[in-house]
Amino acid sequence: MPKLVDHITFKTEILRKVYPIFIEKGYLSVTMRDLASSLGISTGSLYHYFETKEQLFDSMVYFVVEEDTSELEGQWKSDEKEEMEILIQYLENKSTHFQSLLVLALDISREEALHHKFNSLIKDSVQKFERILEERFPDTGAPLLSFIIGELYKNLIVNHPIRWNKSLRGFLSK
Repeated sequence: MPKLVDHITFKTEILRKVYPIFIEKGYLSVTMRDLASSLGISTGSLYHYFETKEQLFDSMVYFVVEEDTSELEGQWKSDEKEEMEILIQYLENKSTHFQSLLVLALDISREEALHHKFNSLIKDSVQKFERILEERFPDTGAPLLSFIIGELYKNLIVNHPIRWNKSLRGFLSK
């Protein structure tokens, strides 16, 4: 009897599982064969869902950004706390995750061909976060996101601890 596969669920599972692989090894160092092997599936199965590594990576980033923004929006809708308090807690819980995404974006940006190829992907991701921040903090979405990225980068480079409560409140009070 043939194995029944829910293709949407399986594709989503692939997107979730390749994220840490790309984070650990970077985009250039990973092949579709490596990914398939790490996932425990055949290379042919992986190509069935994603024609190229670029398509897989693109889909993965959109998937991760959608999950991240949906999580934050869901917390804002369901929690009674102040919007700033929710954002602070969210960033405290996800700083390492966002630093990993930042490193991946920087890795891609170093290679001119990749930067050109994935420029719209990175731009779309940034704009999605700007939009949801702008909804909650009018007229500050883009500067707020730039500040957050700067804090993540500073922590990454000089291991400077991020005190989200103090830094975000200070930034927004200016």
